[in-house]
Amino acid sequence: MFDQVTAQELAQHFRVEIPQGEEMGRVFRQTFDQAYDGQHTGRFDPDQLSKTELAHIGSLLEINIRRTFDRVIQDGLLMDFQILGVEVDCKYSKQPFGWMLPDEAVGHYAMLCHASERLSTFRVGFLRIVPELLNRGANRDRKRTLNLAGRESISWAWFDQSYPKNILLHLDAASQEAIMEPTSGQTRVDNLFRLVQSELIPRGVIYTVAQQKDPMKRIRYNGGSRSRLQSEGILILGDYDRHQRIARDLELPISRHGDSLAVRVFPAEATFTGPTTTIGNTRWRVATSSDPVVPAPAVP
Repeated sequence: MFDQVTAQELAQHFRVEIPQGEEMGRVFRQTFDQAYDGQHTGRFDPDQLSKTELAHIGSLLEINIRRTFDRVIQDGLLMDFQILGVEVDCKYSKQPFGWMLPDEAVGHYAMLCHASERLSTFRVGFLRIVPELLNRGANRDRKRTLNLAGRESISWAWFDQSYPKNILLHLDAASQEAIMEPTSGQTRVDNLFRLVQSELIPRGVIYTVAQQKDPMKRIRYNGGSRSRLQSEGILILGDYDRHQRIARDLELPISRHGDSLAVRVFPAEATFTGPTTTIGNTRWRVATSSDPVVPAPAVP
């Protein structure tokens, strides 16, 4: 069996099936957001999680990987997964190279996962676990870590690949407070779009900030941030085709899978040669800090 499939082939298989790793990156984002349960707790920092919750991230990641990539992965008979006909144990570590590998994984392949919320990068690699690649010392559960040879033998599908960043975690303390302190969920969402602009905001951030039922309602027109911030010149773009066209015209990141993006706009001068978009009969550009506030156009 091991002569038929190698760790390099497993890694290559994933790179082919999941181009650029964007879909895998969103799985990591989804997993962390599930662990924070921001809609009910308002948490967004790994340091806010208990040891039990941190330990549960690996289980959540395994479930989400299996569910998302069922075209590539089947349930394992002995290990977590079966990929290309071989048994694969899925392991996550919050530390680079910190995976704890049980005796029963020896002789099988491991899918080794790591992500950093501080750096917004993830790693996924494959390795056949054999005794000579493990450190001699074990913990009380007889689990061992990789030695230097083991670390150097990993076949990486993605190494320090970026994934949707934890927007709230990366803000300065004053901005975090301005967003999270108001008692009104709608006010918190409004402040989020005022303070975070020209940057993709994943759906999970909206859930964490709103902390209400139907949090995406807080974005919409008819009382949501789109109408409340229109007088401030702020457009809030979603994953609709028309919104994506505007973002593309203005050379902004493109919202997908429930992302949102806020940007303040200003009518483009006839002599302006930078990126513009036409909404109605007016050409618009991204506003600068020196531009006066002009109400933004409505973009259903």
